[in-house]
Amino acid sequence: MIRQLLSTLVVVVLLSAGAAPARQHGLAQDTPAAASPRAMLQRMPLIGLGGDAAGQVTYANLALQATETGVEVPTGDPGQPIPDDWMAAVGTMSIHSRASFMTLPEWEETFGFSLFDLDQVVEYAAPPDSFSLFRGRFDTDDLVRHWAAEGYQIRETDAGPYYTIRGDFEIEMGSDTGRLVMASANYVATLAPETIAFAATERLITEAVNLAAGSGTSFADEINVTSLLDGIPDDLISGTIIPGSLLLATGDPAELLTEDPGEIDVDAIATRLADDAAAAAAMPPLTVALLGSTAGNPLPSPATGAATPVAAIPAARAVAVLVTTNDAAARTVAEVVDARLQGSGGESAWTDFFPAWEISVVKDEPVVTVELELAPERPASILIQMLYRRELGFLAWAP
Repeated sequence: MIRQLLSTLVVVVLLSAGAAPARQHGLAQDTPAAASPRAMLQRMPLIGLGGDAAGQVTYANLALQATETGVEVPTGDPGQPIPDDWMAAVGTMSIHSRASFMTLPEWEETFGFSLFDLDQVVEYAAPPDSFSLFRGRFDTDDLVRHWAAEGYQIRETDAGPYYTIRGDFEIEMGSDTGRLVMASANYVATLAPETIAFAATERLITEAVNLAAGSGTSFADEINVTSLLDGIPDDLISGTIIPGSLLLATGDPAELLTEDPGEIDVDAIATRLADDAAAAAAMPPLTVALLGSTAGNPLPSPATGAATPVAAIPAARAVAVLVTTNDAAARTVAEVVDARLQGSGGESAWTDFFPAWEISVVKDEPVVTVELELAPERPASILIQMLYRRELGFLAWAP
């Protein structure tokens, strides 16, 4: 189904309005849009995704998933067993590359917070470069005390202070910071009472401090990202922003081979390759994309890993937001994706993964939003899994 969608991006969720007492985990009230992808990415410095950067940006809204699933945020101290229901609720989300470390006692001792204090997380990763935003229930004075005890030194700027423990990309594996985060927290800063930043370089942390003070250009200001944000559903809880080049059609030559080399039909292979290239070329170029999921079911069982719906919890949807070159190209993207989903991806029909879907073209923007119903036992993170396995044929394009 293809329809026009007015660009609206408001995530309605109850979150923390201010710092909670130390070790008091849980959700409090907050302003509706403060947790949105747009608001978070407006605090991130302008960085590159494609080309030499080869990076990606992840967004996770832990608070919204907890609210929609009715799961309580763990209240125990780090190091204690994590409740199965909370793990099931957030287990398929792209939270952060160091998320597992954030449940350790030494993480909280070093940085002053744990995974359970976080409501939203954004991470930019383009090794060795990295930048992270953490929004949650912090006592920022307590955080600074932890950082100082670890050896961080304050540096003052006109826009505000930040803290550093070593130079750009330097790693000291003998230290807790080096072991827990490598170089990704060589620089840290408090950007607001509820938001802190980690960075591997001084440039990124100073630009984040400037953005918090009202100056500079953010990642959200990049023209393709600005368009992308107009297509994100209100209830997105997890998303990975990638350059469109990662969706370029890449055939697997092994699929064209037979067990008996003498049976290879060169003409058939050439025809197959030509057909695949023509099919990929029907899709207009994609400049940037987001692959993610909305809040709700299915929740994987901690015991079996099977994704099982739970009564009274909304059904999660897989989401792809695609940015192309112009409005007309967006309409073509919508038509091509819709037609492909009615076919097959290799040996399986796409409907085996996604029984139904809705495709929206954002009004006056080169943006297409694809929302996919999940078949039973298909995880909400299926699009990212398919990306890594090179199985996203229904989104593939060719120059």
